[in-house]
Amino acid sequence: MDITIEKTNENMYLQRKEVHGKVSFQGATPSNKQLADALATKLGVKVDTISVRNISTTFGAQAGTFEAHVYTNKEALDKVVKLGKKAKEKIAKAAGAAPAAAAAAPAAAAPAAEAPKPEVKKETPKPAEEKKPAAAEAKKEAPAKAEVKA
Repeated sequence: MDITIEKTNENMYLQRKEVHGKVSFQGATPSNKQLADALATKLGVKVDTISVRNISTTFGAQAGTFEAHVYTNKEALDKVVKLGKKAKEKIAKAAGAAPAAAAAAPAAAAPAAEAPKPEVKKETPKPAEEKKPAAAEAKKEAPAKAEVKA
Protein backbone atom coordinates (compact mmCIF):
# COMPACT_ATOMS: atom_id res chain seq x y z
CA MET A 1 0.00 0.00 0.00
CA ASP A 2 1.41 3.37 -1.03
CA ILE A 3 0.21 6.54 0.72
CA THR A 4 0.68 10.08 -0.58
CA ILE A 5 -0.35 12.96 1.71
CA GLU A 6 -1.63 15.88 -0.34
CA LYS A 7 -2.95 18.30 2.27
CA THR A 8 -2.81 18.72 6.04
CA ASN A 9 -4.75 21.20 8.12
CA GLU A 10 -3.91 21.93 11.75
CA ASN A 11 -7.04 22.24 13.91
CA MET A 12 -5.87 23.54 17.28
CA TYR A 13 -9.37 23.72 18.79
CA LEU A 14 -9.91 19.98 18.44
CA GLN A 15 -6.23 19.11 18.97
CA ARG A 16 -5.85 17.31 15.66
CA LYS A 17 -4.37 17.37 12.16
CA GLU A 18 -6.78 16.77 9.29
CA VAL A 19 -4.96 14.74 6.64
CA HIS A 20 -6.12 14.31 3.03
CA GLY A 21 -4.29 12.17 0.52
CA LYS A 22 -4.19 9.39 -2.02
CA VAL A 23 -3.71 5.68 -1.47
CA SER A 24 -2.80 3.04 -4.04
CA PHE A 25 -3.20 -0.64 -3.26
CA GLN A 26 -3.38 -4.13 -4.74
CA GLY A 27 -6.54 -6.23 -4.45
CA ALA A 28 -9.38 -5.08 -2.21
CA THR A 29 -9.72 -1.60 -0.76
CA PRO A 30 -7.81 -1.42 2.52
CA SER A 31 -9.84 -1.30 5.73
CA ASN A 32 -9.81 1.71 8.00
CA LYS A 33 -7.54 -0.17 10.42
CA GLN A 34 -5.03 -1.05 7.69
CA LEU A 35 -4.94 2.57 6.51
CA ALA A 36 -4.54 3.80 10.09
CA ASP A 37 -1.60 1.42 10.61
CA ALA A 38 0.08 2.66 7.42
CA LEU A 39 -0.53 6.31 8.36
CA ALA A 40 0.89 5.73 11.85
CA THR A 41 4.15 4.41 10.43
CA LYS A 42 4.36 7.20 7.84
CA LEU A 43 3.60 10.02 10.30
CA GLY A 44 5.36 8.48 13.32
CA VAL A 45 2.36 8.56 15.67
CA LYS A 46 0.45 5.94 17.65
CA VAL A 47 -2.31 4.02 15.86
CA ASP A 48 -4.89 4.69 18.59
CA THR A 49 -4.72 8.46 17.91
CA ILE A 50 -5.83 8.14 14.26
CA SER A 51 -9.44 8.25 13.11
CA VAL A 52 -9.96 7.38 9.43
CA ARG A 53 -13.00 9.31 8.26
CA ASN A 54 -13.43 7.83 4.77
CA ILE A 55 -11.75 6.04 1.88
CA SER A 56 -13.18 6.75 -1.58
CA THR A 57 -12.40 4.69 -4.66
CA THR A 58 -13.81 4.41 -8.14
CA PHE A 59 -15.04 1.08 -9.46
CA GLY A 60 -12.21 -1.15 -10.63
CA ALA A 61 -9.45 1.30 -9.71
CA GLN A 62 -6.57 0.25 -7.49
CA ALA A 63 -6.30 3.75 -6.03
CA GLY A 64 -8.43 6.13 -4.05
CA THR A 65 -8.52 9.13 -1.76
CA PHE A 66 -8.80 9.24 2.00
CA GLU A 67 -9.47 11.62 4.86
CA ALA A 68 -8.14 10.98 8.35
CA HIS A 69 -7.80 12.89 11.61
CA VAL A 70 -4.62 12.53 13.67
CA TYR A 71 -5.15 13.60 17.28
CA THR A 72 -2.45 14.71 19.71
CA ASN A 73 -3.41 12.03 22.26
CA LYS A 74 -6.00 9.34 22.97
CA GLU A 75 -8.01 11.56 25.34
CA ALA A 76 -8.51 14.23 22.65
CA LEU A 77 -9.78 11.55 20.26
CA ASP A 78 -12.21 10.20 22.88
CA LYS A 79 -13.63 13.68 23.50
CA VAL A 80 -14.35 14.35 19.84
CA VAL A 81 -15.12 10.98 18.26
CA LYS A 82 -18.33 9.40 19.49
CA LEU A 83 -18.77 5.67 19.04
CA GLY A 84 -21.91 4.24 17.50
CA LYS A 85 -24.08 1.53 19.01
CA LYS A 86 -22.39 -1.34 17.15
CA ALA A 87 -18.90 -0.16 18.08
CA LYS A 88 -19.87 0.13 21.75
CA GLU A 89 -21.36 -3.39 21.70
CA LYS A 90 -18.21 -4.76 20.06
CA ILE A 91 -15.97 -3.19 22.71
CA ALA A 92 -18.22 -4.40 25.53
CA LYS A 93 -18.28 -7.89 24.04
CA ALA A 94 -14.48 -7.99 23.76
CA ALA A 95 -13.98 -6.65 27.29
CA GLY A 96 -16.69 -8.80 28.86
CA ALA A 97 -15.97 -12.05 27.00
CA ALA A 98 -13.82 -13.61 29.73
CA PRO A 99 -16.05 -12.76 32.75
CA ALA A 100 -19.22 -13.72 30.88
CA ALA A 101 -17.78 -17.13 29.99
CA ALA A 102 -16.84 -17.76 33.63
CA ALA A 103 -20.35 -16.79 34.79
CA ALA A 104 -21.97 -19.03 32.19
CA ALA A 105 -20.06 -22.15 33.31
CA PRO A 106 -21.73 -22.45 36.77
CA ALA A 107 -25.14 -21.79 35.23
CA ALA A 108 -24.63 -24.66 32.80
CA ALA A 109 -23.79 -27.03 35.66
CA ALA A 110 -27.16 -26.34 37.38
CA PRO A 111 -29.78 -29.09 36.98
CA ALA A 112 -32.19 -28.70 34.11
CA ALA A 113 -35.23 -29.27 36.39
CA GLU A 114 -34.80 -25.83 37.94
CA ALA A 115 -35.02 -24.01 34.61
CA PRO A 116 -38.52 -22.60 34.02
CA LYS A 117 -40.30 -23.91 30.95
CA PRO A 118 -41.97 -21.41 28.63
CA GLU A 119 -45.75 -21.62 28.46
CA VAL A 120 -47.20 -22.70 25.16
CA LYS A 121 -50.62 -21.27 24.36
CA LYS A 122 -52.81 -23.43 22.18
CA GLU A 123 -55.14 -21.69 19.82
CA THR A 124 -58.70 -22.93 19.88
CA PRO A 125 -60.11 -23.63 16.42
CA LYS A 126 -63.04 -21.44 15.39
CA PRO A 127 -66.31 -23.13 14.54
CA ALA A 128 -66.77 -24.08 10.90
CA GLU A 129 -70.01 -22.09 10.70
CA GLU A 130 -68.18 -18.77 10.89
CA LYS A 131 -66.02 -19.61 7.90
CA LYS A 132 -67.66 -18.74 4.59
CA PRO A 133 -66.64 -20.55 1.45
CA ALA A 134 -64.70 -18.41 -0.98
CA ALA A 135 -66.92 -19.44 -3.89
CA ALA A 136 -70.07 -18.15 -2.15
CA GLU A 137 -68.44 -14.79 -1.51
CA ALA A 138 -67.34 -14.52 -5.13
CA LYS A 139 -70.92 -15.08 -6.35
CA LYS A 140 -72.23 -12.34 -4.06
CA GLU A 141 -69.62 -9.84 -5.23
CA ALA A 142 -70.13 -10.51 -8.95
CA PRO A 143 -73.65 -8.93 -9.20
CA ALA A 144 -72.52 -5.96 -7.15
CA LYS A 145 -69.77 -5.24 -9.65
CA ALA A 146 -72.20 -5.55 -12.54
CA GLU A 147 -74.56 -3.00 -10.96
CA VAL A 148 -71.77 -0.51 -10.57
CA LYS A 149 -70.85 -0.77 -14.24
CA ALA A 150 -74.43 -0.27 -15.47
